Amino acid sequence: MTPFQIVVLGTIAYGTWLFEPPVLAPPPQIAADVDREEDVREVVKPFEDFVYRLKAWPDAEQRAALRAAFEQSDGASPALSYWMARMVFRNQLEGATHEEGRAYLQSAADAGYPPAMTYVAVAQITGNVSGILTAEEAGRALLHKAYAKGDPEAALQFGIGTKAGTHGFTLDLAASERYLEEALAGGHLRARFPLADTQIRLGKTELAFVNMDMAAEEGDISARRSLAKCLRTGLHVPADHERAVVLLEKWRSEPDGELLRMLGEAYLEGYGNPENGRAVVLVFHQAAELGNEEAALKLVDLYFDGLLEWPPTPELGVKTLELLADAGSAEASFRLARLCLEGVYVPRDAEKAQALLRAAADKDHRQAKLYLQQLNGPDGGLLRSDGLPRVGLEVAG
Repeated sequence: MTPFQIVVLGTIAYGTWLFEPPVLAPPPQIAADVDREEDVREVVKPFEDFVYRLKAWPDAEQRAALRAAFEQSDGASPALSYWMARMVFRNQLEGATHEEGRAYLQSAADAGYPPAMTYVAVAQITGNVSGILTAEEAGRALLHKAYAKGDPEAALQFGIGTKAGTHGFTLDLAASERYLEEALAGGHLRARFPLADTQIRLGKTELAFVNMDMAAEEGDISARRSLAKCLRTGLHVPADHERAVVLLEKWRSEPDGELLRMLGEAYLEGYGNPENGRAVVLVFHQAAELGNEEAALKLVDLYFDGLLEWPPTPELGVKTLELLADAGSAEASFRLARLCLEGVYVPRDAEKAQALLRAAADKDHRQAKLYLQQLNGPDGGLLRSDGLPRVGLEVAG
């Protein structure tokens, strides 16, 4: 079970589309064109909301509507072509190949559609789109063109680039702040948290946490994680465990594995008022189901040790370790190997233990490597001649 990350590159319609249409009716000769533009705006809006306003990715019905609009337009709309490409890249366009997706994307970029230009530029700079060759200099030049057209995503990418000083961008925090403020002014809510991070680095801590609070309230998961961590650890601001718990409990309505793990840890540390031990266990269980490996490993500890009125259930702990090890967790493989060596909760099995240790060591687990060295050491290793472990299996950590 491995944590996951989703890196999103976004789009938005031309700046004039952000405002309400004129009250006066257009002249009859252009009414049909405006109607088609309004249709495109309506179909594209759920996709723009995802990128710019932190909403959920469009559902199947909304994706079908965009595909139908694209087919009716015979590919003439750059905005529809661009979002068709994005659906292809997310493997949500049945029957379409990535080559077709790149063709949709390139046609939109060639038509001068700023979001498509930005997407191609970032792909050229980072090499993160299969089939689009890395060309940092050309990518930065194209990004400049999209930025000149007023694309908020281009401003965001310049802000991120100048904050990190990578991919040929010059490290310049003051410039990063300006770019990110421009992106935010253009309606790009995803720029607020990077702006807060830049302001922290500039020493503008108070302003940074105003923006971080706002980003968390708007639904930015990275902002929520960072704010909760700062409040729990006292990083950049005085520690405030009570407020951290209030926020973490509030955010449970929009579950995130890392936020749930932090809530569970806060409960174990005595903060908040969980109903009982079972409620704490369920928080970690929910975090584990969402793919948080650290929460799953804590859940194993709770299964082995119990909590308040929640009795130990070691069989669940073993089962969870087995599932995690099968999913590729090095730490779970190491822990399960120790149980097999010691004969705790499971039968002693030196052969299985060594296989688990090798699996963990292959993933660069330091303690697993030390165990293997001692198991196969010149002094006979950690195993006796009968295959049972010698006394003292602890490896200095």
